[in-house]
Amino acid sequence: MNNKKMGVHILLDLLGCPGEKLKDVETVKEICFKTAEDAGLSTLKSTFHQFKPHGATGTVLLAESHMHVHTWPEHKSVAADVFCCFLNEGNIPKAKEKAEKACESLIRNFQPEEVFKDVKIR
Repeated sequence: MNNKKMGVHILLDLLGCPGEKLKDVETVKEICFKTAEDAGLSTLKSTFHQFKPHGATGTVLLAESHMHVHTWPEHKSVAADVFCCFLNEGNIPKAKEKAEKACESLIRNFQPEEVFKDVKIR
């Protein structure tokens, strides 16, 4: 079995977010693209879905890997994950920096009252 680490994976639970930011897929999409830009990540492709009556989910495929965001306006919560691959062993600090910057941007843009964050090197 290969035990080589491949990247940095951060899971976020954002609680107590303003509900208006979570209802509309266009707002969620805007936040995701802003997050990728803020973190210096390269967007390849994306897909988003608007739930009825409200809430959104989205995936952004990145050259560095991916970002997923799921919103529940009725609970004022967002679940997100960001994965940045290393590309090579020398890029571990760079991958971690980009993943952390993406999380900082998601937190800044969704404005939660509470943040739960789980960081793993995988």
